Amino acid sequence: MIPFVEQPVLRISDSIQIHLFGPLVVTGVLLGMRIARGRVERTGLDSTFGEHVMFSAVFVGFLVAHAFDMIAYHPQRALENPLELLKFWGSMSSYGGMLGGLAGIAWALFTGEGRKLDLRKRLGYVDAIAYGFPFAWVFGRLGCTFALDHPGSVTDWPIATSLATPEARAFITRVYADADRLADLPGVGELPSLGFHNLGFYELLYTVAVIVPVFLLLGRSPRAPGFFLVTFLLVYSPVRFFMDFLRLGDRTYAGLTPAQHIAIGVTLASLALAIKLRTDGPRAEA
Repeated sequence: MIPFVEQPVLRISDSIQIHLFGPLVVTGVLLGMRIARGRVERTGLDSTFGEHVMFSAVFVGFLVAHAFDMIAYHPQRALENPLELLKFWGSMSSYGGMLGGLAGIAWALFTGEGRKLDLRKRLGYVDAIAYGFPFAWVFGRLGCTFALDHPGSVTDWPIATSLATPEARAFITRVYADADRLADLPGVGELPSLGFHNLGFYELLYTVAVIVPVFLLLGRSPRAPGFFLVTFLLVYSPVRFFMDFLRLGDRTYAGLTPAQHIAIGVTLASLALAIKLRTDGPRAEA
């Protein structure tokens, strides 16, 4: 099993601490933007305007990622203190970030200079950013792996995070307690030989082993605008839907987590758009 490692923290002072998650996310954003910028240039679009679209996506994406997480997963905290919605450096929802990023892209593409663009060029910018996204996602999920912010149930899977150490067992006990499921936690004698699902790590493995290679392979040839957005959502969303069944303590609605509801919606929408792209061919931008 994978050894349990607590997230490294750089302590500058008692009040200032830098967790590894932050620098990893920043690295991912910069790498994703660089790759997307290269895609913009290769497809003949304006790189300066492309950067404007990217910054809009990142800014709105981070704001919505936190706000969505509070509203969907912690509504009571949001109701008790609405200012919690503004603390964008706090907990984040990955789907909230994606939807916020798309909203930021839409804002840039339909205001100011973006109003002059035809639909094909707008989709071109969307697709360039979508192409760079999985490469940024690697670092985001690496940060989640170290932060252990997506823990799942106890298991004997060989790629689970080991509970051999006292620190690991104390961590998973807190997780089960917070989820009000201590009764489901195996006994003290069993825990050292078991592990727990680290969903951030699983998504990291899936991104590195599947999504990134698929994008590198498909990116060698010209693609219709919208292709990479559809491809990412179709490759990622069904897997995320099933992974969420392993989570502990996530709020559910009608038996499914907020992410699972979104996964169903974006998968169906992406399938419809994929059929449109395949059917229309060169006229797909219409």
